Parts: sequence; structure tokens; C-alpha cells
Amino acid sequence: MERHGAAYLSDTVVSFLKEEGISLEDCRGQTYDNAPNMAGQYNALQAKLKEHCICVLFVPCLAHSLNHAVEETAGCLSGVTDYFQFL
Repeated sequence: MERHGAAYLSDTVVSFLKEEGISLEDCRGQTYDNAPNMAGQYNALQAKLKEHCICVLFVPCLAHSLNHAVEETAGCLSGVTDYFQFL
């Protein structure tokens, strides 16, 4: 990937699917981390792909969501932070 903007990512995904003979109209789901350029509902990749096919529903990646929750929780506890800094 050369850039991280939603328009570039969308063009890249659509181009890749066409090259591989995969119809975007046949796709029903997409999942990414919760980064704004991927998951935002108005101008992110998931919204750009939905412009091509309304049936492509977005589901946030639960692994990334859990990772963010644990990271934020651990960052609030000085004992945990000290432990991981020690490691």
C-alpha cells in the first residue's frame, strides 16, 4: 500500500477484486480494525465499498476491539504498566 486514505484503499480493493474475477456485488461482509480510515461510516473504506454495493455490511473486528479495551485498561493501572515495562 502506498497510502492510507480511504479513496486510495477503496480503489485498490475494487481493482484487486476485478483482477481476481471476484464480483463485489457477491460480497456480503467486510471487517477491519477500528481505525478511522477503515471503519468510519461516512468517508472510510467501509463506506466507500458500500457505495459500490449496499449489501457489503461492515462488522468491526472483535479481536482489535478487545485488544484496544485491554490496552486502555492496562494503561490505567500503574502496576500492570510497570510490569510490562519491566518485561
